[in-house]
Amino acid sequence: MGGNLINYPEDVGTPTANMLLVKIFLNSVISTKGAKFANADIANFYLMTPLKRSEYAKIRLSDIPEEIIVEYNLKEKATSDGWVYIKVIRGMYGLPQSGSLGHDLLEHRLNAEGYFQSKIVPGF
Repeated sequence: MGGNLINYPEDVGTPTANMLLVKIFLNSVISTKGAKFANADIANFYLMTPLKRSEYAKIRLSDIPEEIIVEYNLKEKATSDGWVYIKVIRGMYGLPQSGSLGHDLLEHRLNAEGYFQSKIVPGF
């Protein structure tokens, strides 16, 4: 998507826990008799998160699989020099704001269920 070329006016950072903190946390769980631990990988959670503002991209028609070209009639929509312009309305790989928006959505959903991020330890 060319994330380094996108000028996004807001902060795109997300809070993260450092490895020492994770090690101490996991050691605490392992060291506690009868303790239970659950973990979930949400690495791709941000995909399809609604964007605050639309982004636009262009893709060479020759880089799009024929099946997609036919299904969406892209030959009719392509420019004379072979480009297809798309409007991006949801998070995807390469958008600098995708991770931040995904984090905000996850935090909002967890808060609604009574879970809150630690004010002392970022990412927990």
